[in-house]
Amino acid sequence: GNKTESACGYYTHFDMNFSFAPIKDLYKYQVMDIAKSHAAIPSNIWQKPPSAELAEGQTDEASLLPYSVLDPIVAAQIESYVSTIDEFHEWTATNGVNFSSDPQQLNIWLNGTSAHQDYQRIISMIGRMEYKRRQTCPGTKVSRVAFGIGRRLPIVEKWSSQR
Repeated sequence: GNKTESACGYYTHFDMNFSFAPIKDLYKYQVMDIAKSHAAIPSNIWQKPPSAELAEGQTDEASLLPYSVLDPIVAAQIESYVSTIDEFHEWTATNGVNFSSDPQQLNIWLNGTSAHQDYQRIISMIGRMEYKRRQTCPGTKVSRVAFGIGRRLPIVEKWSSQR
């Protein structure tokens, strides 16, 4: 499991309950960039839409958001503590391109009618999944703020003013 999946709870305990998680602190776009850069990984592997394959035709992005939008939301919330869509607009002006695999798609989404509602849903999901992240194994820390000891939040109902 990577940082984006972990933030949203989109991994199974089987994925994250081994002794060490080497990609735990990498966003989805970083994992994909690594996969694309290694000739040993066939292109049909990294070109396939991310999926838990729990149902035929199921993809992560169908129930979340495209990872080019989701990665920046997770990065802004986890590493910069951005919690409103207005703050996210400001954050993306200086940081969004660094975290999105498709900055154009991110900008289209930001200017769309569902951005506010989508943003609130993802921020709420990140908060609700803290209990699940607490049950995972340690991993390599490569970012400014990693899940685990680097980011401790209580696991209680209404832990944040964001719902």
